[in-house]
Amino acid sequence: PKTLALAKEYFATLTNNAYKDIIFKNEISVVRNDDVHFPINELSTGTLEQLYLALIFSMSVGFSDKYPMPIMIDDGFVNFDKDRKKAAGKLLDQVSERTQVLYFTANLDDNIDSSLVLNLKKL
Repeated sequence: PKTLALAKEYFATLTNNAYKDIIFKNEISVVRNDDVHFPINELSTGTLEQLYLALIFSMSVGFSDKYPMPIMIDDGFVNFDKDRKKAAGKLLDQVSERTQVLYFTANLDDNIDSSLVLNLKKL
């Protein structure tokens, strides 16, 4: 229940509150804010990646109380457009309040707080 609640919260964050629920029955489906249900095979690739990310983060954070380990992401948002990257950054901030997050990228966007960036060329 805790992991599912986190997954719903994280999916809402990633989709800028366009989706409000994830349902696990015979198949996984999601519910948009206008109460339209979509099985996952009808989602766009971007939205499916957001759902996957929400599920992975919710499991990692859910288990972090008993098994504290950092989450390591290597250019995990490379296929995201600007809005999705911004939402993913917001979620990283949210998740990092509960567990350590290490995000590696070669494509740093302008909207990243530079105080959180470690430039490996300067070490």
